[in-house]
Amino acid sequence: SDRDTKCGDVVYFRKRDGKLDGPWTIGIVDEVVKSKDGNIRRVNLKYHNPTETEPRFTDRSVRKIVRLFNVEDGSWKEDMMKVQAKLSSVGIDVYHEEEVVDESLAAGPEAEDVDGTAASNGEQEDED
Repeated sequence: SDRDTKCGDVVYFRKRDGKLDGPWTIGIVDEVVKSKDGNIRRVNLKYHNPTETEPRFTDRSVRKIVRLFNVEDGSWKEDMMKVQAKLSSVGIDVYHEEEVVDESLAAGPEAEDVDGTAASNGEQEDED
């Protein structure tokens, strides 16, 4: 069926089996492995660790992955537009969020000091 896992699917998986609260990782199905009965039972996944440039590979049971979308389907673009619209409706701009955060940090903690006191400990700085 069209819902079967296939090469190119973008999926969530956990790097460590058995840990219920472990972090999820995004990967791409590189290969599907069918059992003797013709059903897909396992997949080989390609993923990247944040600090590495070379891809890594691992295999997982199809029961241990969550299919997000297939890049070739095209419907994921519509889904992402819906997500962006919902985020925008609550005041989150996904394209400029980083800039807003950077601007708020650019002034630093002492920007709110109007009386000349240091923001970190409340002491007056000596002038020489």
